[in-house]
Amino acid sequence: MTERFQTTRWSLVLTASRGGEGSVEAMEWLCSTYWYPLYGFIRRQGHDSETARDLTQSFFLSLL
Repeated sequence: MTERFQTTRWSLVLTASRGGEGSVEAMEWLCSTYWYPLYGFIRRQGHDSETARDLTQSFFLSLL
């Protein structure tokens, strides 16, 4: 997996936010694509790996 953010596919963001057909798949793609880059960013802010995992998961929880 790459550490850089991929170009955001805004059509997937809209699909995920609207619910209905394809929203679960869109949200899965967004979460799996952005999890590691967000985790890496938090680690570079000085957090240990366990705290960074917790903060990354908390971000996605608040997003959902």
